[in-house]
Amino acid sequence: MNLRRPRYLAYLLRLWQSGNPCSPVWRASLQDAHTGECHGFADFDALLRFLQRQTGSATDDREWTDEGGGPEQAHAHANDVQGSTDGIAPAGRE
Repeated sequence: MNLRRPRYLAYLLRLWQSGNPCSPVWRASLQDAHTGECHGFADFDALLRFLQRQTGSATDDREWTDEGGGPEQAHAHANDVQGSTDGIAPAGRE
């Protein structure tokens, strides 16, 4: 059984406002680009905690390096992802 974390993750991020129009709250969902699995978040802190758990990292100010890949590599991978998200509602908005 392979317990290593993947070196590449891809998610579709959806953001929307909900609640009182005078003081709206931002909500978020992530849809896994590979499996279609959706995760809903009540706030940005929950979203960040989820991403930290998925990557096994803590918040820091590291910059992209050629060694670990960068935005160009991530963009190339994103172009390889195929499939449609039509008709799939964000978590919590179904």
